[in-house]
Amino acid sequence: MKSFLARKLFYSTPCLLALATTEICLAETLVIAGWAPAAQINLKEEPPSWLGDDAVIGRLACPAIVRLEVDQGKNSPALLKAPPMVEKSASEETWSFSLRSGLRWWSGGTIDADDLAAWLKANLKDIVNEKLGIEIPANVEISVSNPSTVKITWPQSPKFGPYILSGASLYRMKSGQIECAGLYSAAQFPGGIDLTLSKGYSAKYAKIHVTAESQPIAAGKKGILFSMAGKHSQVLRTSIKTNTCDARLDVPILTAIIWNPGSPVASTPELRDALTRATPRGEILRTAAGDIGSLISGPILRSHPGYNGKLLVKPFNLDAAAQGFEKSGLKQQHIGLPRTVPGDKPATLRIARITGRQDLLEKMISDSYASIGINTQFDELSAAGGNFDGALASVFIPWTSQDLRPVMHSSAVKSPSKGKANFPFVAVSDKDLDDMLDAYTLAITQETPPDFELLRRVHQKWVVLEPWTILMAHQYCVVGRGVKLPKKINSLDSDWFRNLIMK
Repeated sequence: MKSFLARKLFYSTPCLLALATTEICLAETLVIAGWAPAAQINLKEEPPSWLGDDAVIGRLACPAIVRLEVDQGKNSPALLKAPPMVEKSASEETWSFSLRSGLRWWSGGTIDADDLAAWLKANLKDIVNEKLGIEIPANVEISVSNPSTVKITWPQSPKFGPYILSGASLYRMKSGQIECAGLYSAAQFPGGIDLTLSKGYSAKYAKIHVTAESQPIAAGKKGILFSMAGKHSQVLRTSIKTNTCDARLDVPILTAIIWNPGSPVASTPELRDALTRATPRGEILRTAAGDIGSLISGPILRSHPGYNGKLLVKPFNLDAAAQGFEKSGLKQQHIGLPRTVPGDKPATLRIARITGRQDLLEKMISDSYASIGINTQFDELSAAGGNFDGALASVFIPWTSQDLRPVMHSSAVKSPSKGKANFPFVAVSDKDLDDMLDAYTLAITQETPPDFELLRRVHQKWVVLEPWTILMAHQYCVVGRGVKLPKKINSLDSDWFRNLIMK
């Protein structure tokens, strides 16, 4: 399964007969503009692991088999008619998955246990490996017990539970592209996805046109415009008037400087803390992002129950940053001179650009660091020489689970083939942090409610280690044309968009 990260039509149709006894009048196409994930999906490849939890495309066209309902503090059977059944004996453990009745592929064919079994045989191994970095036993048995039920028999009880499948979309390959079990079927165009209501289902719109481009909705057309800080992978270069937003929506994308723990200027928590305090994050949010976003003290969104609200955002403080550098050995002989690292070499930060050149943001960071004796150079990641001290990047954090293991665990970020860290996701190696990340990932695979206190402890450890300087957490400015939006969108509810279009 592929990870993420951390991205206009109007016509009238006659009333359609979706069911033999139900007439549905579908008059319009709904235009969705600026939904970044629309550009990240390739229907000719297996769906990315985050798709099942995507509110606009995934929940309508390619929903998850099971999913984590964070706002309700529980796991949900989603496409199943009941929670997975777990049976244990002295010699084995069996999980049973029973599909809901009436599920159909986009082409209209009925989905049965054979389809689910084929999907599990093709994907279970990769899902477990991606989420936990472990290999499942070769003698795990996947079998069909009746037309709607599949069983997975483990030769011994695994550490994880059946909700290891949370967020994963049920799909198959047909005629060279994926086909899912969804309310809407999907077709691709450059930069977007067209969703067409599948046979036998009802909703307010026969078609939903989703594009990643944040273009205004044309007059006379119904639609929703999502505007963020520029494109999903960049910080904004022009301001957004906040009073033009009908609502705001938290987005699980963080812009951060990811520090290389091998750097002489960022090798310790004290140095990384000083760099964070020397970064004008509030000014970046106001000036470079039009206040569309939020400042956070860790890599968890404020709206998530795993965010530890007791941990305050470190304030911009050049004096405190300078003191931190001095205590860590980065001395400055005179104001205006560069600080030096051991060997009396000038302290210079070389930061890789992961998301393209961003002049305003880079200047704000460089000027601030220079004022306390740290020179900064931004280069393309492909630049010859390598040896970067950090990377300016946008990182997608799995939503809504906020499972940080894929981007923070010291083993999960290593390349399976070479055993080397995948730059820029260079993990600060810390056993306590690894243990907490493992414990949280395992907790959200169980039927019992996940322990978000574990995530709050991860947050607390993060503040001590400061592996990244998080510039901001992104938000969408949401504007509706002819569509009534709630005053506040609950981003933890994966069905918030689905509820808008249902009859």
